[in-house]
Amino acid sequence: MRSSFEHSVSCHLEFLRAVILSLAVVVGSGLLGETDFAAAASAFKPGDFEVCVALDEPHVFATSSERLTATAKITITRKTGTPANGMIRIGRPMNQAETQADFQEFGFDLTKTDSATVTAPLAVPPMEHNGRVVYPVNIVMGSENYVTMDVRLARTPVWHLIGPFEGGPNTAHNTVFPPEQGIDLAAAHPGKGGTSVRWQRFPATAQQENGFFNLDEALGKPDEATAYALYEVVAMDDDMPARLALGSDDSIKVWHNGKLVHDKVVTRSAEPGQDLVNITLTKGTNTFLVKVCDGGGDWGFFFDIQDRNGAPLENLRQRIGFSQVTITDPVLRLTEVTRTSASLKWESDVPNVPRVIVRKALEGRALPVWGDVPKSEMVKADPDAAPIVVQTTDYTTRHTATVTGLQPGTRYLVSVDPACGGTESERLSFYTAPPEGLTQFLKLRLICIIFSNVTRDDSLTAPGAREPAPDSEIQKIKWEMRQTQLFYWVNSGMRLQLEVDYIVDDRFYEIDDAVYGIGYNGKDEAALEELLPRHGRRVSDYDGRIFISIVKQWDPNANSGAGAWHYPFGGGGTIGPEEYPGYGKSAWRGGSTSNSAWLFCHEFQHQLDALYHWSMGPEHLFNHFQPWDDTAHRHGEHWDGNGWIFWEWAGYVTRDHQWYPLLEPKLGFRYFTCRWGKVIKTTDADNDGIPDDAPDLPLDEKRFGSDPTTVDTDKDGLSDMMEVMACRWLEFGLDEIWGGDRRTHYCNPHDPDSDKDGVRDGDDPYPVYPVNPLVKKAENPSGPIPHTSFRPFVKFRDFAYEADFRLAWNDDYFVIEMSAPTPPANMRIYIDANDNGWYVGGDNYDLRVHPKGDAPAGGEWHANAKRTFAVAFHNCSVKGKWPFYDPDWQPDSAFDAFETTTQAKYSIEIRIPKDPSRGLDLREGKRIGILIAINPEGGNGRPNEHGALTVFEPHTFFTVELGN
Repeated sequence: MRSSFEHSVSCHLEFLRAVILSLAVVVGSGLLGETDFAAAASAFKPGDFEVCVALDEPHVFATSSERLTATAKITITRKTGTPANGMIRIGRPMNQAETQADFQEFGFDLTKTDSATVTAPLAVPPMEHNGRVVYPVNIVMGSENYVTMDVRLARTPVWHLIGPFEGGPNTAHNTVFPPEQGIDLAAAHPGKGGTSVRWQRFPATAQQENGFFNLDEALGKPDEATAYALYEVVAMDDDMPARLALGSDDSIKVWHNGKLVHDKVVTRSAEPGQDLVNITLTKGTNTFLVKVCDGGGDWGFFFDIQDRNGAPLENLRQRIGFSQVTITDPVLRLTEVTRTSASLKWESDVPNVPRVIVRKALEGRALPVWGDVPKSEMVKADPDAAPIVVQTTDYTTRHTATVTGLQPGTRYLVSVDPACGGTESERLSFYTAPPEGLTQFLKLRLICIIFSNVTRDDSLTAPGAREPAPDSEIQKIKWEMRQTQLFYWVNSGMRLQLEVDYIVDDRFYEIDDAVYGIGYNGKDEAALEELLPRHGRRVSDYDGRIFISIVKQWDPNANSGAGAWHYPFGGGGTIGPEEYPGYGKSAWRGGSTSNSAWLFCHEFQHQLDALYHWSMGPEHLFNHFQPWDDTAHRHGEHWDGNGWIFWEWAGYVTRDHQWYPLLEPKLGFRYFTCRWGKVIKTTDADNDGIPDDAPDLPLDEKRFGSDPTTVDTDKDGLSDMMEVMACRWLEFGLDEIWGGDRRTHYCNPHDPDSDKDGVRDGDDPYPVYPVNPLVKKAENPSGPIPHTSFRPFVKFRDFAYEADFRLAWNDDYFVIEMSAPTPPANMRIYIDANDNGWYVGGDNYDLRVHPKGDAPAGGEWHANAKRTFAVAFHNCSVKGKWPFYDPDWQPDSAFDAFETTTQAKYSIEIRIPKDPSRGLDLREGKRIGILIAINPEGGNGRPNEHGALTVFEPHTFFTVELGN
């Protein structure tokens, strides 16, 4: 979400004002590769030299995989009477594993002249879509480092753009504007509001690195507007089969060589690959014209040319250009917060020596704002408190500072002046750490309206069509949502409480098959405005809103032909806090066949993401997991991924440390930067973050059973908070239920060995599972593994089903054996061969066991002859590919399962052959993630819960290690 916005700059600016190519200039002693930019004592001072950087901007035809070269001219002009000579060092692109030398060196002499120019080639690495490249540069005067700066350029395909024209998707989608009648890049046409519009190069800064073409950024954010974009590629081969992967906000048309190939009227947010269109590229130039109509809000499109399987297309050349960019957002970030201090970092567009201004802020919940009112207006400075002003001393564009003398548990606003554009930055709100003996948490208050009397229009004549759903349906929704509230509380480290107020609207509503029920049809907001005052509440009392519709549909074939009502489920939809009433909104259909716990978890995380975005926070990760945009990490599906996001936000995990044991949460202060909600303090005698006795919260020391006066009740080396967080507290997920005795699912704060496996909790990677993660190697190094080499893995004991699992491995196979008194209805096993996450890499396998012979087959599924076993490849290694399951993968013929059934026992041996190319390199020390879910014959024994019984917590992988 939040990123540094960039814009093109001119080719010559004074050093005191800017340095081109986003010359984020840093003055200090560090040379190339160093990160310490503290200023060194120097004979020269800022302003003694003017630095100008100019970039040649030729367009070249190349493929995205080619390395290209840009040319920069760096001119240094002496403004002081002191002569000098020196050197310019230009490093290789940052974050790129390039093969060029670590840096290039260019000398210059200003002893006999006032100006010197260096011409430097810049190697531009290959990149897909639209890329930014950053080159570190040092300018050394004599023997001292004078300036360290980042040179930024954009490598983007050359598109042309014209607009805006009048009208959005409902009025202009089929209107024929001049670009549809013929392309004349020199012509001017009547545009929106009577303006004249011309073709222009699509700004590089409006082409985002994820491939999104941001029309709002390029054309000034009009609503009800239409634009056209023009693009050419050159195909090197005859008749190249290809496909367009498109996404749009909102409606879209595409012409290929003058022929309309895609036409879709839609109102939506843009995502890659929403529409896939097969085309055939002709040899030579292929021209694409894209029309996108916007109804309001964001505006733009995704466009990618792929082969028919979604892979990058070879032998395809495009015109590529280079552009100069500079930052316009200082990206003010807190790096550490204590009881009495706050450390921060930021960037400026030009070198400066800014002030840090810390203002005490008013406590309490801020009123939401919307529309054109800046979100910064939500939090006000205390007019009776004098600001703390800290003057920095380093002349640089990469700034750090620490402010001391703050009060514990207090809200502040921090800003820097000047930041970018010579003005003061936006003010960032934060809380210092709470005082001794207290903990603090953010409470977000949500209003949830449950529409209990909603009937599909095809069921209006059925008996009871105008009667509300039974109270049991409402209570089920509330019960499910309490699990989500507990999940948010625990996985945030007890920093985030979701308080939900409910209003049940039992008035009759008639709808069609609307995916969100009453949500987003206008009647939801009308009900909010009407019902809240009746209950003595105001719209402005809340930080988020939720609309759940229990939609009734009559099934005439149910109940032995007598008919019955059922409640069809649907997906959820969420919007952010931009418009009235200044906070987010989520809507879905609930009821006995839905899962409001999961929809609440998933959809409200979108709201939370938006709240932190509008609070100047760093990226609170998007929970549609895909590896190419840093949203997928070492976690499983659904709940497990959302829990990882909460961990990462506080610092329990990082990109370098993605799983247990959890780290000390050094970023927990992020939770308290939110402009919405209210930060509340409560008693915490041992300062471990767990409230001592707070019955209004989802969990506290009293209910967990831990000692509120000591951090580690049982002295087992695992703190009470870490014992709480040893699992996600998820009894039922999305179509998965944690099987076994629920009393054993959680750590016991009074037992140093909670799972009774002989390993102290503080030394146990899985203190809630009595499982040995080490898998011994079989006696025979190759070939099928005899049963005598199988070693016990886990005993699954649930009142609905029991089974034992054993594992084995050698140089040829990894084997999973399951034995049980009776066969299951079916069983699912996920294998994460590299143990790096279900949505990461090309190493994930989905195995299905169906003893009745009804295993899935066809498409991505490969079943054995009896259809008792099937396997699919969950391939997340191809950028932009979705769905992830790979229909082209062909398993090794040795990939199979062998069943044995007697009156007293059922067993199955699943044999997985080695395949190093897909993560199955069988060797000592190899770690593999395993998830097991079982559907017993006759059901799971839980009438109100839907899903398979999982051996481990729902959606989580257990890691085994191949040993000697």
